[in-house]
Amino acid sequence: MIALTGLGVDIVKIDLRCLRQEEGGTRNPLGLRPLIQFAKTYAASVIVEGIETEDDAQQARECGATCLQGYLYSGHSAPDIVAERG
Repeated sequence: MIALTGLGVDIVKIDLRCLRQEEGGTRNPLGLRPLIQFAKTYAASVIVEGIETEDDAQQARECGATCLQGYLYSGHSAPDIVAERG
């Protein structure tokens, strides 16, 4: 932990998929809150990546994430656009 303070970290990015429980594919919000709080002690911005649903987004916000990133916010991918135009 002491090594982290010397790095001058501005942003920490947490991949929500690493918190997925193997059985059933559900998320474990109990593990997210302490990770975000820990990250906030070293960085002003904490991005949670892997947001796929509104529930994911709500959990990340409630746990203290400052930014969200993932499929929910990505819009159409190139293959989706081609299929729509096809």
